[in-house]
Amino acid sequence: MTIPGESQVFKCPHCGNETVNELQSFTKVDELLELVESRGHGVDRFPVESYFFITKCKTCEQASVFISSDIDEFPENVKNAFQIWPTNKYLDEGVPKAVQESYEEAKRVKKVSPLAFSLLIRRALEQLCNDKNATGDNLKAKIKDLGTKKVNS
Repeated sequence: MTIPGESQVFKCPHCGNETVNELQSFTKVDELLELVESRGHGVDRFPVESYFFITKCKTCEQASVFISSDIDEFPENVKNAFQIWPTNKYLDEGVPKAVQESYEEAKRVKKVSPLAFSLLIRRALEQLCNDKNATGDNLKAKIKDLGTKKVNS
């Protein structure tokens, strides 16, 4: 996938759908990678080819940016490239697994169904309150309880 207009199927980082993504732009850049020696032996430089991809999702019409280099396996395949935009926002690994899973599920439907997103985020908040032993008759009361207890982690 190095010619604008070519398409591949992969998961869109915006809408989360496994769908067709079309290459909008591809650029190969020759660079010198510098490795600084910590013991004062100078700087080692070696040539690297970097590959930049801009793709557009056929489902949500959003653009994404990826990068790879010739030190990677199959560097000219966007599926193997590192996503640099949009940035992935992950929850800290200290967040309970059930909360993380609900949050990730909510993110996947955010642009498709705002109502489903709000329900799934509510579920994640309820799971967090349960994990922190919050008390109250409803979610608002449980969140207020956590605020009163000043629960941080």
